[in-house]
Order: sequence, then structure tokens, then C-alpha cells
Amino acid sequence: MHKIIFYAVLALIFGLLIGYVSKTLQPKLIQDQASLKRAYPKFVKCSWVSSPELPQVADNLEALKQLGLNSVCIFQGVDRFNPRIDEGQSAQMKLTTLSSITTIKRAGFAIVFIIEAGGPQAEREYSKLTVQEFLDVVEEEALAWAKLAEQYQVEYFAPANELPSNLHNLLANYSESERQRKKIEKTNEWHKYVLAKVREVFTGKVVAKLGGYSAGLDPKGYDVIAYTFGHSFITDLEQFRQQVKTAYDISVAQATGAQWWVGELYFAYEETFNPNAPQEYTTLGKQFRELQDDYHRIIIEEINALALEKQPRGLIVGGYAPGSMYPQLTNESKEIIQNFFLTDKN
Repeated sequence: MHKIIFYAVLALIFGLLIGYVSKTLQPKLIQDQASLKRAYPKFVKCSWVSSPELPQVADNLEALKQLGLNSVCIFQGVDRFNPRIDEGQSAQMKLTTLSSITTIKRAGFAIVFIIEAGGPQAEREYSKLTVQEFLDVVEEEALAWAKLAEQYQVEYFAPANELPSNLHNLLANYSESERQRKKIEKTNEWHKYVLAKVREVFTGKVVAKLGGYSAGLDPKGYDVIAYTFGHSFITDLEQFRQQVKTAYDISVAQATGAQWWVGELYFAYEETFNPNAPQEYTTLGKQFRELQDDYHRIIIEEINALALEKQPRGLIVGGYAPGSMYPQLTNESKEIIQNFFLTDKN
């Protein structure tokens, strides 16, 4: 009985604390957002963080400038896919995120805001849903954040990150060919539908953040097309270079009337994966780690090899900035990226 009373009192105190913080922080945020303006960089130089890491990033903005960054990329998870977050915690985390956005923008950085439905924890939760139920939840989350992104004058907004990968997991009962066809079909349908909805509430630039390229993907109508660039289990560097060239050509071709970015640059190796990672990370993980510097060097070399009018207008790097949710780059890889970001043309 005493335990029940104790936990009830504890819950009441926690609820009152959340309410107090919300009431004291919210009026300040409303006042702050009125003075925020959008500023679009000529070239988006960005490292990404998850929303819980934002306060740490907001406290290290001078370090970001020294790295040549002019933007911060925020990956915002879908709280409904995280059973450890209750409604009160979700509300408080949202206020913290908005406060950090205000601080970051006032320091002169642009914001790239991306809805992230994936991750091991989220996959366990959304695997219980049908494809349509999953898409409806992501849409609801995206539109709620799009409205806030407009209020806080966020420059770039992506309603979903790597949606084909999420759908691939949900379509496991189909044959591989049917699975591929359905995930591309559903991705295109959802992105077209949600783009129109986002445009109703958000006047910044909308980003199609699509993961790796798959034949049939159609990001038409988006302001920015951003594919993920990883190693694709390739350890032969000449083969990797050819893959990068092909991916760049595809991005240029699809970006008629839009910008294209290297939307996510990260070369995972064995320590970054959970025990359920693909077998390739066990057998090739050491090589992936040893090739980090070569992968980054080739990415930058092939950007510079493109004619200026065909080059990307943005590069989002993982593990580059303090507070990034991924392991930090090697010193050599960091130097490669920093030299690129600090060149006059960018």
C-alpha cells in the first residue's frame, strides 16, 4: 500500500514538474519564434544529430563553425514508436528541441529537419502495424512537425527519412521482386500525397530524403533530392568510385528544377551495428573501418570532378560534429571534409 502511495505521489510530482517547465518555457519560445528568419546557404554544410543530442550541440556552436559547418541536421524520431516515452516526456522533449532550434538559428546556422521513423527500437514497434497504419503514423508526425518548423522558420524539412527501408521491413512476407515493386510504389504514392499536405503548412524548402537509390523512385516536386551514400558492402575502391559516379549521375538527372545533395554520408563498420546486423559486417567490418578515409576522399574527389552546374548544393555528414549520434570520423576523414567545407566555392 505504501509503495502504491509513493509511486502515485512521485507521478504527481513528475506531472507537476513537466507542467511547470512547459508553462515557463512555452511563453519564451512563442516570443522567440517571432524574431526568427530563414537564411538559405549557397551550399549546405551539415552534420546530423538526433533531437535528444541537440542541447549539447547548441552549447558547442563555435566548434561547429570551426569545422566549416553552416547548418545543423536534426533527426526527429517518431515518439509513438518509442514505448519508453510517455506523453509528458514527449511534450517536454519537443519544447527542448524548439528551444535548441532557436539558439542554433540565432547563431547563424540553417536547420535541416528530418522525420526519422527507423531505428532498432522503432522497428520493433512499427512491425506490429500494417503498411498503411505505419504510413498514417509517419504522416501525422510529419505534419505536426511541419507546422512547428514553419513557426520557427526552419529552412529545410523532410517528412520522412529513407522510407523505402522502413517499408522493406514491413513487406517481408512478399517475394523479393514483389517486395521491391511494392515499396517503391508505396514510397512514391506517400511522398507525392504528403508533399502536398506539407506545402499547405510549410513554406520553406521540402526535402525528399530517400536513402540509397532504387530504380523507379520518383521524387518529382520536391525542392531538394537527397540520397544516402554508404559503402554498399564494397571494398574494392575502383568499384566504389564507379558506384559513386553512377549515383551522382542519377541525382543530377533527377534534380531537374531542384537541388540535389549528398543527403547522408556515413560508412558503417562492425562496431556501429547491433548483433542482428547483416553477416557482411562480421566478415568485412574491419575492412570497412580501414577504408573510411578512402571512402570520404573518393566522395569529395568525385564531387569536385563534376562540372560546377552539376555539383550538389549540400553535404550531410555523420560523425563529424561534436554531439553527433554516430561514432566520430577518423582525424584524416574529418580533415578531408573540413578542407572541402572551407573552400571558397562552398
